[in-house]
Amino acid sequence: MPRVQRLTLKQVQMLTLEQINKMTDSERARALTTVQDVLAKRQKRAAEKGIELPGLRNYTPTSTRGLGKDELKQQLKFAIQASKNRTSSITGVQQFQKETWESIKSKIEPEDIDEEEIENPFEDPEFTKDFWSIYDKIKDKTQGFGTVGSWTSDTLKTYIYQQKMKDKSNLSIVRSGRKIAREMYKEEQRRRAEIEEEMEPDYNDRNSDLIEIDGDEDLFDL
Repeated sequence: MPRVQRLTLKQVQMLTLEQINKMTDSERARALTTVQDVLAKRQKRAAEKGIELPGLRNYTPTSTRGLGKDELKQQLKFAIQASKNRTSSITGVQQFQKETWESIKSKIEPEDIDEEEIENPFEDPEFTKDFWSIYDKIKDKTQGFGTVGSWTSDTLKTYIYQQKMKDKSNLSIVRSGRKIAREMYKEEQRRRAEIEEEMEPDYNDRNSDLIEIDGDEDLFDL
């Protein structure tokens, strides 16, 4: 039996849905193995450096043995998506951390940062782990996250950093963050209610341009 050609990761990532559907089970299995081998190496290297790869947090590799056509297609799609996640590699994580830090710095008053002394705190694995744990706990309990008047991602990140610089505990930051989020959400709801009320016509206003029609009168004289 001829050996099925093994694709590179880049080749697998470029596969279209139509191409995956046309592949044989052996081809799908080898493509899946290729991706999973790469992801396993990424995780091993990251672990050695004490770096977490958030892009692979929810991905679990699986054995190709015994998988049917539909299962192979589904697992291959999952693996390809995981491999494309920005933070599924050390390089991707480092770039994301750099951009996150630059974004936070741009929102902090210049006098609060000494450019010559301060370093990117996200280079510290412990700080990074705490930071994103706090971020997720606040975001997951925030109504209207990202909508007008509520937390935006950049605003929340800046808030968390400022609180950590004040040596606030993780629990304290989560509680205060959730409280602020609730207050922001309620304020936005109140503001919207006021706008809607202002837009409601006042039928008791004699100077109103509204035309009142008697229910017993014909609208048109035909």
